Amino acid sequence: MQKSIKIRIVKIPLGEAPIHIRKAWIGLILPLLANDYKPQIKHTAGILSGPKSLIGMLGAICFGKTKRKEGYLVDSNIAINLLEQNSPEAADWWKTNAPHIMRPGFGLSFNTDACEEVYE
Repeated sequence: MQKSIKIRIVKIPLGEAPIHIRKAWIGLILPLLANDYKPQIKHTAGILSGPKSLIGMLGAICFGKTKRKEGYLVDSNIAINLLEQNSPEAADWWKTNAPHIMRPGFGLSFNTDACEEVYE
């Protein structure tokens, strides 16, 4: 069986971004993080309401302020760069309203029902 290394966004993903910004993801094919060849159950927090640093995220996990959700994890920088090719407006929204996700170590999680696996 081949492993999936990419996902295609097929429905509006869940999240705190405005719906027209989330809708811009539809149709994009995004590479998964290395070694993540299937959906993962991870600690997640709101992109706007959650922690803005890795240390903050660790604290949120320790104090039970995150939710464990299943989703596909992608590198934030790669995802925003690909989004920019399709919708500069949506990419600008992310860069303006959630610049912390552009730091190394941050990822975006897309809910499984908004994605389909792309096999190569």
